[in-house]
Amino acid sequence: MIEREKGKAKEKAANLEAEVKQSQSRLAQTEGQIRQGWEEGLTGPPAIG
Repeated sequence: MIEREKGKAKEKAANLEAEVKQSQSRLAQTEGQIRQGWEEGLTGPPAIG
């Protein structure tokens, strides 16, 4: 019984770690896109408006 609970806990921990890694990856992508857009805004064509 305890071994099964340990297995479940390990599985949950692994799933959470995977979720965190996914979130960090998405955050890094978003930061990259923001930085790229910001740099393009500084060096790119002037905004129309």
